[in-house]
Amino acid sequence: MMCTIVGCSLALNKGAQRWRPQQGRATRVRPPASRALSDRRLLERSRALAPHRNAPSGSLCPVVRLALLNSAGSTTASRSIITPYRKLTLAYVSGAGTLPTVANGIWLMFDRAGDRGADGTGVGDFLGPASSATDNIVTFAGTTGKVGKDSGIAVSSLAPKASPTFTGTPTGPTAAPGTNTTQLATTGFVKAGFDLKLDSRPNLGVVAQTITDWNNALDNGWYMASAAANAPDGANWFLGFVEAHGSTGYRTQTVHDFVNDTTAADQKLWRRRQAGGAWGGWIKLQWSQAEQDARYVQSSTALLQKFYESAQQTITSGGSLTLAHGLGVKPKLYAAFIQCTTANSGYSVGDEIPINPSLNTTDATAQAISIVPDATNLNVRIGNAAGALKVLNKAGTGFNDITNASWKLVLRAWA
Repeated sequence: MMCTIVGCSLALNKGAQRWRPQQGRATRVRPPASRALSDRRLLERSRALAPHRNAPSGSLCPVVRLALLNSAGSTTASRSIITPYRKLTLAYVSGAGTLPTVANGIWLMFDRAGDRGADGTGVGDFLGPASSATDNIVTFAGTTGKVGKDSGIAVSSLAPKASPTFTGTPTGPTAAPGTNTTQLATTGFVKAGFDLKLDSRPNLGVVAQTITDWNNALDNGWYMASAAANAPDGANWFLGFVEAHGSTGYRTQTVHDFVNDTTAADQKLWRRRQAGGAWGGWIKLQWSQAEQDARYVQSSTALLQKFYESAQQTITSGGSLTLAHGLGVKPKLYAAFIQCTTANSGYSVGDEIPINPSLNTTDATAQAISIVPDATNLNVRIGNAAGALKVLNKAGTGFNDITNASWKLVLRAWA
């Protein structure tokens, strides 16, 4: 049987006062020096005293009640100890460690199963640091499981479960390629996914896909071939790309000879298309500015930058006109036109035909027009025949004299 003081009370005749010590704590009880007793005398008195209910009325007798516990923790007996002291001094000393060696002291120790106890050998106990920061996380200090420490990590510094924000270089487990769940995707998982796609589409890889027949280059992407069938220009080495339409059988191929494509003025570039599954022919493209310059006339000076057009003029046989063109220089190019205002010689209203200047090629009749330009004017002279001009009829079957009133004369000049 284990004898443990589990309860202690002090009863005074002037108003009941009770003191219950905290479990798991050692409490020092020191009597006044003038009334001190030895431990032996106190033990003798405790055996002789009756329960506190028999204490003399009116006396100042502190009563200490003892309870005897068996090994299972049940109370088996109790006794009251009546002391003759008028006053007990109670002071909390410590919750751990060994008993201090203080003269004239009586020490009461309180304990329960599972508490660490004064000797620090219990189980399930825990001892914290002398001080810590508010809301910091506690961790173990050592391997006994009995001592804690301030980790220095505040709860507020931890990432929340909902929408956390990580810093540094966070890592995580990499899912198997092809995983399609709510599992997080690491950079390794993403790269593995791209690698799978690139392996299945080599024409989109880091180099162009090699083929042997350009008719087989059907999907979007880059292709290359040497001496491949259906190439645009012989057995050269070609590199090109395909633009595939959403419908089967419709796409465009653009390729160039990157071995012989060395002349700026003759770029080796071709394009063809497939429509309804049928391939068209290759068309050579002009790609560089040098090609454009090599094929088209260039001039270092501006040509024919100014233009003049007269209003409609009345055609008078043997008449003359002086028309100010306003070009500032003598025109380099000029011409006469007649515009039909009333149907004539098969022509309809609004038709316009050019007039051969200065010459009637059918006979000697003066049915013609002459234009003499200068820096200011166009000087015009009209033939004196009744039909001042002769034209090929609209049907192309013969020449006809115009009816002057059915036409208007217009002059144009360029400089």
